[in-house]
Amino acid sequence: MNESAIADLWIQWSIRASCALVYVRLLYRLGSRRGIPSSPGRLERGLWVLAFLLFALHVCLAFHHIHQWQHNNAWQRTAVETESLMGVRRGDGIWANYLMLLIWGFDVVRVHRASRSHLATSARIDRLVGWFIGFMFFNATFVFGPVFYRYLFLPAVALPFFIWLCPLKARK
Repeated sequence: MNESAIADLWIQWSIRASCALVYVRLLYRLGSRRGIPSSPGRLERGLWVLAFLLFALHVCLAFHHIHQWQHNNAWQRTAVETESLMGVRRGDGIWANYLMLLIWGFDVVRVHRASRSHLATSARIDRLVGWFIGFMFFNATFVFGPVFYRYLFLPAVALPFFIWLCPLKARK
């Protein structure tokens, strides 16, 4: 296997692992908190931090191996992918990725501080950040990802709703 193929694997699997950890964190939160304000525990914080670090690794690897650290290259590649899927040649989605990196980085600090001081995080901010990251992952996987990801979408959405709707007493 050549260096380019190894780099491609790292790029793909770093984001897949990040997405999986975000999903596991969601399931964990739904199963353990059930809307009760509490401080994020070590496991939840660890999942969030590791998922963020894998996302940051994905961005760095993609910029190094694919875009040669050039924003214009990233914009052009995003524009080509968007055109092939949507019929519109725009690369502005790259800015959403930068925003995600920034928001998620700040959120990691926020969650870490809350966890260290044993304070509950703001449910409103938790939801806003969660929905934004969920939307970004949805676009990255469902819209731009391989076709087989589309078959995983319904079960992946159904499971958290099932856990959320299931009464807390039934889970204990």
